[in-house]
Amino acid sequence: MFVVPIARRSAAYVHPFDRVFGDRLERACTAASNAASNAASTAANTASSARTPALDVIDNDSSYVAVLDMPGVAKADVKITVAGRRVTVQAEPAKADDAPDVANLIHRERAAVGYVRSFVLPADVEQADTQARLEQGVLTLTLPKRTARSEAHITVN
Repeated sequence: MFVVPIARRSAAYVHPFDRVFGDRLERACTAASNAASNAASTAANTASSARTPALDVIDNDSSYVAVLDMPGVAKADVKITVAGRRVTVQAEPAKADDAPDVANLIHRERAAVGYVRSFVLPADVEQADTQARLEQGVLTLTLPKRTARSEAHITVN
């Protein structure tokens, strides 16, 4: 077996494997090294970090239905933005008044975590008719597809 060194000459070509896994691996390694080096602030970082909720998108005849898992989030904390085909969901949980003081905390496995998810649909949606429902930590978005505009006949004066 021979090992041949290869130098990348162009930044324009990136191997598909690097595109898929490179950023995720780098983020995971960076997060692990930050957690190990700064253990005292880990609890504060975990509380303010955002997770990506699981997402299912169903294509019906007249609409898309998106289902996201976001446990521990209240309806008032959810912000949904629809711009053309892009849908962005953000949820930042409010600080609970009964949360224990971090100075007196002995052990923590739970944290208030925010959620951020953005996705692009195959077709534009009607922003005005979009509906959202949050029940038992599951957010269901009904995103009606934009209907094609009918032809307009214009008379020449």
